[in-house]
Amino acid sequence: MRESDAVRATLGLRFAEPVDGARRFAAPVAVEGIERIAGGGFGPAAWQMPHPDFTFGDDCLTLNVWAPADAERLPVLVWIHGGGYIGGTAAQPELDAGELALALGAVIVAVQYRLGVWGFLDMRAEAPGAVANAGLLDVLTALDWVRRHIEEFGGDPERITIDGASAGAGIVGALLASPVARGRVRGAILQSAPLATVQTEEASAADARRFTEILGQDPSSASVEALLEAQHQLTLEVARQRPGTLACSPVIDGRFLHGSPVDTLAAGLGEAVPVLGMWNSDEGTAFRDDPVVRTDAAALQALLAVTAEDLRRREPGWPDDPSRMRVATEAYFAAPLRRALAGHARVAPSWMARFDHRTEVLDRLGLGASHSAEGPFLFGNRDRAAWAFIAPDGPTDDDLRIHDEMQSIWSRFVRGGAAPWAPIAIEGRPVERVIR
Repeated sequence: MRESDAVRATLGLRFAEPVDGARRFAAPVAVEGIERIAGGGFGPAAWQMPHPDFTFGDDCLTLNVWAPADAERLPVLVWIHGGGYIGGTAAQPELDAGELALALGAVIVAVQYRLGVWGFLDMRAEAPGAVANAGLLDVLTALDWVRRHIEEFGGDPERITIDGASAGAGIVGALLASPVARGRVRGAILQSAPLATVQTEEASAADARRFTEILGQDPSSASVEALLEAQHQLTLEVARQRPGTLACSPVIDGRFLHGSPVDTLAAGLGEAVPVLGMWNSDEGTAFRDDPVVRTDAAALQALLAVTAEDLRRREPGWPDDPSRMRVATEAYFAAPLRRALAGHARVAPSWMARFDHRTEVLDRLGLGASHSAEGPFLFGNRDRAAWAFIAPDGPTDDDLRIHDEMQSIWSRFVRGGAAPWAPIAIEGRPVERVIR
């Protein structure tokens, strides 16, 4: 974390009580005032598989705020991290938002939420006091905290834009689709959103039963290590049995979600706020040989309910690697986003973009404009590990141009509620702004 005379960083702000004991799978309990965790640094990440760079714990429902030093009623960008609903943290160094706050002229808030079985498995029948979609409720509670307190950090509670990448964008899509989440934001940004990756109530409850069976003990009192091991086994089982499904993901529970976010938005039933959506040209390459987000031929054919011959007519090289990566990109990300925005354009201005910038390193690795490749170009932080990976010899002129373009687009949207190109025409096929 960096703080300078130009930027104030306030870390580890608790928006809800620790989720220990009986609160493990329960709805979040809001913190009304402004509390910082002991030590004043980042809060612990939500429970997930161990990582040497982060600490984890029950006191994970925290957020971080970056604001220009002279901030006064600036627009607010609330950032929701990704990680497949089972990983990630708001403390990732490459997501330090100090530079972004200055570039956008906005207050940036990065939110943490419960992950995995703690946040995205319907445990209501398995643990007393459990709720469905605990992770979504965490984010909703954070938004309410932001609306109550962001003025004290120089932000305007009436000008909040919510943005997320990958699973974070899936959460943003769920909030847009939810009848209980209305009235909290002025706009939304979706980066590589898996809008169709949700569970029915019945499927998630069945997976929760299977999880408890694997665990072999009461989930309310089991150790974190035992929960994570059982979660890992369940995740792999579900991926093998139901391609395109994540065991831990938003649940259509009849309260928070009444349908899949892609279906709700496509029907014009989402919250009527401006939306900017972006997908990356080569999303699928990040999941090559992934056992969970599967891109093998059998999984993609099952997911799309088509035959190999059907796909061969569209992709003559099927099932070679390039064709599978294109189909995976379209099936998991591009097609759901395109459909959702075309419908949402009936109720609010909507824009679509495609990130197509390729670096020498990513191309050499066969990744191209892969999933999450846009992140460093938005946040900057060119001295951090993400940039060292994509541009080990330093950014090229094209890299810097894309960095400036991304921040300019986000600034226009966060400050004025519009992207700098024509919105999607009602009933029209989305016209994509290509960022390359």
